Parts: sequence; C-alpha cells; structure tokens
Amino acid sequence: MDECFPNVLLIVCHDLGRYLGCYGRQPIATPHLDELANQGMRFSNAFCTAPSCSPSRGSIMTGRYPHSNGLAGLVNLGWRLPDGEATLPQILKEAGYQTALFGIQHERPSGEHQSLGYERYVKPAPAVQLADAVTEFLTHAPNEPFLLSVGTFEPHRPFDARPVGARDRVLAPPYLPDNQIVREQMAGFARLVQQLDEAVGAMLEALDQAGLRERTLVIFTTDHGIDMPRAKGTLYDPGIETALILRWPGVIRAGAIADDLLSNVDLLPTLLEALRLPVLGAIQGRSFWPLVCGTPYEPREAVYAEKTHHCAYDPMRCIRTSAHKYIHNFGDLRHHEIPADGEMDCLAAVPDLCRERRPVAEMYDLQADPLEQRNLAGEAGYEQLEAQLRDCLRGWMEQTGDPLLEGVLPMPRFL
Repeated sequence: MDECFPNVLLIVCHDLGRYLGCYGRQPIATPHLDELANQGMRFSNAFCTAPSCSPSRGSIMTGRYPHSNGLAGLVNLGWRLPDGEATLPQILKEAGYQTALFGIQHERPSGEHQSLGYERYVKPAPAVQLADAVTEFLTHAPNEPFLLSVGTFEPHRPFDARPVGARDRVLAPPYLPDNQIVREQMAGFARLVQQLDEAVGAMLEALDQAGLRERTLVIFTTDHGIDMPRAKGTLYDPGIETALILRWPGVIRAGAIADDLLSNVDLLPTLLEALRLPVLGAIQGRSFWPLVCGTPYEPREAVYAEKTHHCAYDPMRCIRTSAHKYIHNFGDLRHHEIPADGEMDCLAAVPDLCRERRPVAEMYDLQADPLEQRNLAGEAGYEQLEAQLRDCLRGWMEQTGDPLLEGVLPMPRFL
C-alpha cells in the first residue's frame, strides 16, 4: 500500500441520536466528543436509513439500503446480511488494510466477523474495556494502514437505574412529557453517554500516544436515534437522526460544521473516495467527500428512511427534505411500536402513544412544526405538496427495487 493511505478508526455506538454537547443537547456532558468535533467536521443533518440497529448498520457497511442489501430486520431475530454483499472491511482488506473489530457488529450473527472481512476480533465488552483493548492494539505498532472498527453497546438500554440525584441536570426531550419517569430514564441514558464519551477519549489519547493521529481518519457515528418513545423504531426525526463527526488532521478543516442533508448510506462511498479506492457499482449512496474537502458539491435534496421489521413486522417508508417529511405507513396501521427493551418504562411514561392508530399518510412541515405534531396529509391546501412527496418516495422505492411495492416483504424462516 502507498504509505499516504490513512488508517481508519470507525466508532459506531448504539442508540445515541445526536445527544452530545456539541449538538446542543445540554446538559449531557461529552467533553471528549465535543473536542473531536472541534478538531474535525461535525454534520448537523445526518440521518440513518432505518431506526433499527441491524438495518442501519448494514447500510453503513454496504452503502446500500436495507431492502436492497437484504438486512431489513434485526440479526438477533433471524435476519442476516447475505454473503454476496460487499462490506467495508472486505473492501479495505482486499485493498491491503489490516482489519480489526473491537466489540459489536450487528450485520451477521455473533461469531461471523471473519465473513464480514475482519481479521482480528475482540468480543463485545463495556466501552471502558474496549478502550483498554484498543489502547493495547495501538501500543504494539499495528500494521498500517488499518481499519479499526469499534462497536460499543453504550448507550443502549438498560439505562443506569439510579434515582435522579441533585447532580443530575436532566431535560426531557421536547416531544415527550416532562414527568418523573421520563427524567429518570433520560438521567440513566445520560450516564451511559458519559461513559461512552470517556471511552472514546481514551481511544483518541491512545491514538495520539502511538503517534498515529496525523495519519488516521477518525469517524464517529451511531446507528439511529435514542431508545425513547417516538424515537427509536419510528421515522420521526428523533428516530432517524444521527451524530456524525469526521477528523483527519491536515485534510479536514478543524471546527467545520456542515448543514447539508446526509444519509448513512453515503458513508461508505465517501470513505472510499477519501481513500482513493473505486466505488462499486452496486453502492446506492453518494459520496459527500467534496463537501468535506470544501470543493464543489451538489447537495442532496432529500434523504430516505425505512422500517420493515424491528420487534414485529411494521413496514413504513419516508422521504425527508430540508423543509418537509412524508411518511407512508403500510401493513395493518398498528399503534406506534415501542422497542421491547424499554417497553415497560416507556408505556408508563407515555401511555397514550400506544393507543394511537397510525394513518396511512403523514406529512409534516419541519420548519413550522419541528416536533412533527401536526399531520398535514389530507388537509386542504397541501394536496400538491403531498402528491409531490408521495411520488418522489415511490420513485425511490421503484429505483431501488423495494420489494414492499409487490406486497408483504418475506420474513426470515426463523420468524
């Protein structure tokens, strides 16, 4: 390999959304990730392809939408990324990179890390222990260039269940009631975010101590939004928003902020362009590397997201522009799903949410109604806009070969 090819440190955490200090989500304290953003570029309008772990991570690893790459549901419920799908570690391994996975992958069942392209593997552990393992790896002069993929469990539920104390400065999300249950849940979530931040800080310090900072591209992101009602498992912004920070000293402008719409399906082609590697024809995302470099860039007009299966079959698709969102709900139009890992706490916090039946169509004015509370679908005066967004969404489904257009999407045999 050419010695100017950078190393890649990719950190993907669970269920974070954008709950970092650098995104203005006070009072959560994340000094290490805030400093990473100050040293690199922070993306304020990055979204995932799906508000569910495996489908979203599959898009990061393949640059393809869940309904296209075959990973439309959770691995632990029987789904699996097909063997024919090219993955990031496979691509970089073939290009001469040493590849290592520390912690979680959610694209294939546990133990199948080699089939994804990883040569080295450290099993999932608390973030602080993963940081220790990363430090040991970097201390022993790893072969360069390398891809070091780190998957943390934090801040996935269960949250830290300690009672809210005097030192806990907690704000309830504005789309949820400000009650004791929500505050306790958010306090426990915040403590896990702080543990994640400390672990990331230790990894970045190890990178510096190993003298690898200048020649390593660091990518920090998450799979989807936080595990609270009207977030994870939904196509509302709190479910599909993601943090995304890139740092490469001397290449990426320090302290830069990009407001352009991005999807995590774009991350793989962006990384390949940054590494000067060819982009495979099957990749559906589009590189935003020119945006990173400050060169001419044609921004996205919209991002698309989907949900087919999380805890149950619950198909929906959406288009999001900078100003509007249109969601089409398929299936039996059940109530809003609350992921099983937090069901009891969430039901106690917002019992009315689980009694609401979803309409076929939802449309929101994101500038006038950023919390997506007033459904404009079917209202007089909005017919033309609704038709335009609906047609764009259907065009994307047709272009990407979404099997949902043909009826019920087949489930894995396990289900």
